[in-house]
Amino acid sequence: MRTPKQRDASKFGLDKLPAEIYFTSFDEAAHESAKQPSLRGQLHHIRKAFDALEIDGILCVDGRPTIFFKNFSLPLTRAEINQEQRRCWNQGVATLLVLRDP
Repeated sequence: MRTPKQRDASKFGLDKLPAEIYFTSFDEAAHESAKQPSLRGQLHHIRKAFDALEIDGILCVDGRPTIFFKNFSLPLTRAEINQEQRRCWNQGVATLLVLRDP
């Protein structure tokens, strides 16, 4: 399995999104949850996504994780793509997974 590159919102063209909807770490989401009560109930899922799935970013809509972003430094094979999709699907949180490779 290939390892993701360092978290970077600009890699996905999301660097201009407001900090309250796009997070590149659990700590960012936890900090924002003080201002967004709806986000507090999702912190467990957000932590699990960053830790277990090793994603690079989460876009939240109405305080819910909706899109997971993951960046790779090497091209992915179809089997690796399928494995990442299954891991995301099994978590049952985000409705969309965006994988970026060269």
